Amino acid sequence: MAFSHGIGKIPPSDAFINAVSEDGLPMAAFFAWSAALSESLGGVLLALGLFTRPASFFLLCTMLFAGLVHHAADPFGSKEKAILYALIAAFYLINGGGKYSGDSMLLKK
Repeated sequence: MAFSHGIGKIPPSDAFINAVSEDGLPMAAFFAWSAALSESLGGVLLALGLFTRPASFFLLCTMLFAGLVHHAADPFGSKEKAILYALIAAFYLINGGGKYSGDSMLLKK
């Protein structure tokens, strides 16, 4: 997620900010930065198992918006990947990072 989708969006291009604005969000630059950071930083944090639930929450929100709002008029093949990423993020939001995650290792006493 981080390297194939997120890192290329930092800093958000004018085209990306305009696309966010056209989707109806106010403060388009803020939400473009939020999406870019949730995909890049959130992807890295999920891979490391650190701050798993907060990272997956922001990634879930971003992917649901991408799949259900930005690609709403597109055929299913265009929104399929965003929905798949949203389902994976929902899994981590519900279950956490697991026994061998960075979160678990940091919280051990």
